[in-house]
Amino acid sequence: MEENKKLKKQINTITIFWVYFIIVIIAKIIRHTILKSTLVDASVGDGYINSINSGFRKFTISFTGEAAGYNTISFFGLFRFLGLATTFDYEIFITILWNFLLLLLFSKLKNKVSLLEFIFLCMSVAVLNIWNFCLAKEPIQILYFTLIFYILMSKKLKNKSKFVLSLIVIFFSCITYRNYYILIFLFSICSYFIIDKFIVKCNKIGFKDIIKVILSFGIIYMLLIIFSKKYFLDYYNQFMNLNTSVTGAKTDLGGIFRSTNPIIATIDYIILIIRMLFPVELMHFGLSYIIYAAYQIILTMLLFKSFKNVKNNSYIENFALYIFIGFLFVSGIFEPDFGSWIRHEAATIPIILIATRLIRNDERKICT
Repeated sequence: MEENKKLKKQINTITIFWVYFIIVIIAKIIRHTILKSTLVDASVGDGYINSINSGFRKFTISFTGEAAGYNTISFFGLFRFLGLATTFDYEIFITILWNFLLLLLFSKLKNKVSLLEFIFLCMSVAVLNIWNFCLAKEPIQILYFTLIFYILMSKKLKNKSKFVLSLIVIFFSCITYRNYYILIFLFSICSYFIIDKFIVKCNKIGFKDIIKVILSFGIIYMLLIIFSKKYFLDYYNQFMNLNTSVTGAKTDLGGIFRSTNPIIATIDYIILIIRMLFPVELMHFGLSYIIYAAYQIILTMLLFKSFKNVKNNSYIENFALYIFIGFLFVSGIFEPDFGSWIRHEAATIPIILIATRLIRNDERKICT
C-alpha cells in the first residue's frame, strides 16, 4: 500500500518534454523584461561581438586565465558563416542549439521522478535559459561538463578510467578555459579520497559525515592559503582579495569577517559554503530572489540525499558527486556573488543529473 502511494506521487518524465518549450519562452521573457538591465544591457557578449565579427581566430592554451576570453571568441567565431552579426543573433542561435543539447541529456532521465525532482528539472531549464544560454563563457563550460557526462555514461570504459578521463577533461578546461579549474581537478581528487576512502567505510551515512566533508575542505583551504602565501604569492593575494573585497552587489558573497588570518579566513570559507548551499538570506530581496533560493535549496536537498546514499550509489553516480563537490568547494574561493554562483553552478547540469541520480543508470554495481 505504501509502495503504491509512493508511485502515485511520482511524475512521468515525459511531462517535462510537454512543458519544456513553455518554460523556455517564459524564461526568455523574464530575461528580456524583468532582468533586462542586469543580464541583457550589461551582457558580456557585447565585449566579444566585435572580435567575433572581425574574424578573430586565436585559440590559446594558457595557465594565466587569458585563454577563457580568447577561446570563447574563437569558438563562437566558427559560426559566423550563419550570418550571425549581433549579440541577440548569437543568443537565438545558442538558445536553440544548447536547448537541443539539454534535451538530449534529458532523454536519458529515469522514467519517473518525484515532485521535488520534477520541480528542480523545470527550474533548471528556466535558470539555464535566463542566465546561461547567451553569448558568454557558460555555454562552453556546459560543453566541458557534457563531455564528462558522456564519459561517465559510457558502457565501453572501465569505472576507474571514467573518473581519470573526467579529470583529464577538467585539466584541459583549465588550460583552455578557466585557469582556476586546476583547483577543481585537485579538489575532485580530494573529494574522492575523503568520501570514498573514509566516509563510504562507515556503516551509516548521516549529517555528521556531511560536517566531516565540510571541515575536511576547510582544512584543505587553510593549508592552500598558507602554502600559496609561502610559494605562490600572486595566488595568495588573489585568494585574499576575493575574501576581503566588497563587490557592491546586492547578492555579494564576500566573507563576513573579511580577514587575512588563515584561521579566520577558513571560518569565513566554511560559512560561505553553507550560505551558498542554503541562500536563505536572499529571500528578503523579492520574488525573483526567492525563486533562486528555492532552486538552490532543492538542489542541495537532492545532493544531500545522494550523499546519504553514497554506499549504495553506482560508481558513476559517486564520481559525478565527487566532481560536483570539488566544483562547489572551489567556487567557495572564487565566486564574488550569488548571481555568478548560480550561472556557474547551473552550467554543471550534465554532472548534476548523474550526481542526483536523475539519470537512467544501467550500471548497478554498488560502491561498497
